[in-house]
Amino acid sequence: MKQSNISNNLLFTQEHFDLLTKLYKSSLRDYDSLEDIYKVITETVAAGLQIDRVGFWKILEDKLVCLDLYDNQSGEHRTDKDLLASELPNYFNALKEGIAIVAHDAVSNPYTKELTQSYLSPRRITDMLDLPIRENGHLIGVLCCENCDHQRNWSEADLAFARAAGDIMTLLVEQYAHRETEREFEKLYEVAKKLNEKLLDFTYIISHNIRSNTSNMSMIIDLIDDTNDETEKCEYFQLLKESNNKLCETIHYLNETINIQLGSKESKVRLNLKSEIEKTLHGVNGIIKKENTAITIAVPDDMEIKTIPSYFESIMFNLITNAIKYKSPERNPEIEISAKKSNSKTEILVKDNGRGIDLFRNRNKIFGMYKTFHGNEDAVGLGLFMSKNHVEALGGTIEVESQPGQGSIFKVVL
Repeated sequence: MKQSNISNNLLFTQEHFDLLTKLYKSSLRDYDSLEDIYKVITETVAAGLQIDRVGFWKILEDKLVCLDLYDNQSGEHRTDKDLLASELPNYFNALKEGIAIVAHDAVSNPYTKELTQSYLSPRRITDMLDLPIRENGHLIGVLCCENCDHQRNWSEADLAFARAAGDIMTLLVEQYAHRETEREFEKLYEVAKKLNEKLLDFTYIISHNIRSNTSNMSMIIDLIDDTNDETEKCEYFQLLKESNNKLCETIHYLNETINIQLGSKESKVRLNLKSEIEKTLHGVNGIIKKENTAITIAVPDDMEIKTIPSYFESIMFNLITNAIKYKSPERNPEIEISAKKSNSKTEILVKDNGRGIDLFRNRNKIFGMYKTFHGNEDAVGLGLFMSKNHVEALGGTIEVESQPGQGSIFKVVL
């Protein structure tokens, strides 16, 4: 191969120089994963050294695990079986001491001859050039260059090129780890931001709703103290019970919401989606019959979902009972429940023909606590609030499409 004056001084051939320059100019934006980095390095080293195989092996406890092995003849990337430290003491000690193993004859080299029976002979490997790879100063693996079927003496240029490629690999691996750490910090920041927003919501609920209840109860108690009329006292006492029930309800749902956000003790399990929906319907069959509700389930019999059963039941219960509760006064309620898989997620639609919601006026209030839209006496505005919390705790989303008088479609994506 032709060498330039510059590459002669650096012990690099011009091809080595060009390949290393291309690596140096690459950016982390070019790599979606560590696997991409391994593949680029092994391909580059194979091309620069013109050898048969290049692999990256990671040290995991007491063994070497092949994360990428590039075959220069076939152009394929694959892996190989693990190598145990207990069977290769000299080889592992050399790596730990940071020695670049230059084995012109791998079978006789003191560091690699331990590999003869288990590794070299079955793969017809004649010579090896192995370089330790570090991350933040700690040994993490080895870049293994292998030649098959014909003897080769490794030159100073070969060693210099392989070392430079190994250094670039170390740099890319460290940069990738730093980038992933930054991404984790960004995720934690977003979580903290959302938790702070929820804390503000809870603060508002506590300061407004609970204070309103307690203030109302105090006023009722004053009224009871100020009257001697037993009939009035009974009426006030009934109001006091209702106010107390409302306060208990508020505290209960606050506790439920906090428990959801902190994480449930229940684990996700794989369930048959259609069966779970049918179970929920059995639990509300009374109101379904009473209101002459027609329900259609368009869900494949074999569709499964991984979820927390109690959360999923609560979500479906609230969506179904809401669809019945807010039926149109002009027609019997009809509910269609359908589902499909999309990009490894499950989309569940609950469509009704009820009163509908004016999204122009209420879109930002639909899933809020104590938000109601139709003036029903039994509406407390907690069902959709709890459903949203359950859905988000499962890592999903919930949204609604609706028009007044034309019904609603709630879409849950899990």
